[in-house]
Amino acid sequence: MVEDITERKRAEEALHENQSALAKAQQIAHLGNWRLNVETNQITCSDEVYRIFGVNSAEFQPTLEAFFECFHPDDVEFAR
Repeated sequence: MVEDITERKRAEEALHENQSALAKAQQIAHLGNWRLNVETNQITCSDEVYRIFGVNSAEFQPTLEAFFECFHPDDVEFAR
């Protein structure tokens, strides 16, 4: 059995290029993105979010409460 995976490989390469471009744009603009899984209370962050907050992505456990601890105290209530 032989399967041509050329299109899949092209799609994977395009996705990788787009992800790299987004990461570079976020770094230049000093903006990040994140999303919250409301069922698990876990947050997934872009690398730039970790840089903005000055935390190590390998050591920081991105829960909602830990995330709010990175905010300026005056901004927490608004963010909630």
